[in-house]
Amino acid sequence: MARGNSIATGLDFRIAAGSLLILLGLGLPFLPVPGDRVTKIAVQFRTAEMAQPAGFTARTKSSICRALAAALAYEDPAGGGYTRIACGHPATSDVAQAAKEVVGAGGIEPPTPTMSR
Repeated sequence: MARGNSIATGLDFRIAAGSLLILLGLGLPFLPVPGDRVTKIAVQFRTAEMAQPAGFTARTKSSICRALAAALAYEDPAGGGYTRIACGHPATSDVAQAAKEVVGAGGIEPPTPTMSR
């Protein structure tokens, strides 16, 4: 008996390849970025209903900070609302200075986790 190429085997290969691509795509956010480091993030925001702007500082990975800064950039000239995010060395940035004035010198910063082996 000669074994031929059937539609079912081609379909099985496509399903397996598609499943593999989906699994790789779902696992991608959990892979570490080479050269990524923990950095401070300073956030200052204001909505139209707020009398004074609010802000906070925290620690996160630099790649996450850059993604948040790009995704959450917002300014509403009519209502006066805005969101400003500074990454890296926020102690000297205008956003960090404004966040310090709003929430105090320490800001809201979670404790740095320690890793032991």
